[in-house]
Amino acid sequence: MRTQDGSRRQTTYRTSLAMLALAAACTTGAACGSDSSPTDAFVGRWIKVFEPAASGFGLVCTDANFSDYNISDLLIWTSIEFEHGVATDLIETSGNCPILNWDINGKTATVPNPDPVIDDLPACGFDINYQDAAQQILPGLVVIQPTASFKFTLTGKKNASGAPLAELNGTADVDILKLDATGTTIVSQTNPPCSYAGTDTYFRLTQP
Repeated sequence: MRTQDGSRRQTTYRTSLAMLALAAACTTGAACGSDSSPTDAFVGRWIKVFEPAASGFGLVCTDANFSDYNISDLLIWTSIEFEHGVATDLIETSGNCPILNWDINGKTATVPNPDPVIDDLPACGFDINYQDAAQQILPGLVVIQPTASFKFTLTGKKNASGAPLAELNGTADVDILKLDATGTTIVSQTNPPCSYAGTDTYFRLTQP
């Protein structure tokens, strides 16, 4: 019996040591049996940092019919809200410019082209109003089409409160449609189209 008890104790010790080794490995991010995934670092709500400027992004349109849309600091995403996607790693659901799907590569998320959900060019849009020469307020639509350079990147830095920081940067093509006073649709016709480009910084407010 003593021999059997000793054998059992040795087995228990070996098992305990193995579990301790695994726990130690997990503290350094290796060999962990957790359910964490690359999306966990992105999922949640990110809030725009409003210093030093309202936005580092600007809209440039060379079409004379849309010269009033040349805006040096156009903020579209006051916040960015990532949720787990189905056909892609992430889906952005803030409602500022619905809807873009994103895939993750390391610390960077980009918009796949074509979009696997719609099997077409990725794009999001939002309604606008503009004032014509007769001072009438008329409706319009801005369509944002991210290029391969359009990225959301985890910087590895934190703000003064300890919240992780990320950058949205790159270029997107822009199509603009508006109705004139007669109800005629006017579409931006430049080649390349209007562009939206720049860099903005965000801090993470929530996480999964």
